[in-house]
Amino acid sequence: MREWHPGEPDRACRASAGGRDTPDEARQLHAEALVIDSKYGATLSVPSPRVSQFFEEHLQNFGKPGGLDRRTIEAQTKALAARELWENAEVRQAYVKQWDNIGVDAGLVCVGLVLPPGEEAYVGCVRLVASEIFTPVLTSNGQIRVALSAKDIEQAHESGTHVLIVGCENSTPVSPHLDRIDHFYNLGMRYMQLTYNLRNLVGDGCTEPTDGGLSKFGHAFVERLNEKRMIVDLSHSGTRTALDAIKKSNQAVSISHGSAKAIYPHDRASEDAVLKAVADKGGYIGVYVVPGFLQAEREGTLDRWAEHLEYIVRLVGIDAVGIGTDLGEVNTIPAELASFETHYPPGGFAWHGFTREHQSYHTRMHGYRNILDWPNLTIHLAKRGFNEDEIRKILGLNFLRFFRDVVG
Repeated sequence: MREWHPGEPDRACRASAGGRDTPDEARQLHAEALVIDSKYGATLSVPSPRVSQFFEEHLQNFGKPGGLDRRTIEAQTKALAARELWENAEVRQAYVKQWDNIGVDAGLVCVGLVLPPGEEAYVGCVRLVASEIFTPVLTSNGQIRVALSAKDIEQAHESGTHVLIVGCENSTPVSPHLDRIDHFYNLGMRYMQLTYNLRNLVGDGCTEPTDGGLSKFGHAFVERLNEKRMIVDLSHSGTRTALDAIKKSNQAVSISHGSAKAIYPHDRASEDAVLKAVADKGGYIGVYVVPGFLQAEREGTLDRWAEHLEYIVRLVGIDAVGIGTDLGEVNTIPAELASFETHYPPGGFAWHGFTREHQSYHTRMHGYRNILDWPNLTIHLAKRGFNEDEIRKILGLNFLRFFRDVVG
């Protein structure tokens, strides 16, 4: 394989061998392959006319005096979606059919609130597990289950059903009580992210002005996750915190949703040293599709997403890389209406840790609006010249191998 540089045109970077080059061939490959999204964020994107009407009515007043803010609109929309799954048989059937249509066999769902350690974070996380995990599972008549092992993922693919992998996007619902890791494990959780942008009791996040690394409590936290065979995830962690955690863990670790800082120096992106250390330990790196994290422009393209993925493949090898979209809600505020102020309304301390410059949720990705466009990612991998074996690894086999190694 010849040397490749970021920004080269489609197909220039890889030699295709045995690939499925046309869109129709790539769609067929997508339908056949094991597909795992390592940051699936749309478990309550329910195809319901009632939900859509509710969302559109509030969207008309969004940003206007008396209108609801984004968080309130989306929370109320999800609450109505959960009710629809419990109460409407047609919606339940359409929901499972939607999973079939997008072709995702397994989704890692990261619940968690951007709150400091304490009871509110703990109780809120339990509530989110109940609504965003167990509502789809308990209403699906066995078509959606919780994956407790790699075998559960494989069986879902073989049977044409689907699984959710339960995760938490911060350690604050646990801190400072390590025994709460056991509580979440008993709820089916097999993944836990150490930080979310800011400093917590475990260590420093990626948007902190300094990076003090993993704390003493953080060392104990990683040890407990290792004991439970739960995944240690470094998404949103600072560089030193991530490297400390990789060294401390006796198991492979992950960046379930991230990007390459060498391609675009966003705070959410990872340094080469971290990417290499994750892969060297047998870990996994999922590349997100959030446009504001991938380039400076407000209008994103799948080529920019692919550049990050290709760079990481060249840096660490094909066997460590996958896709964690981190973008997917069907009912979400359109980019042209959104702003930092509407996404993160003022009031109190900004525990999310983002600033306006991070462009976290007011940019648009052409070619991927929501989970309904998931097959476009497979088509684009083929367009960029990845062959069939490589695409199958990126779509799901790499994550499956990693999940089996850590969780069992």
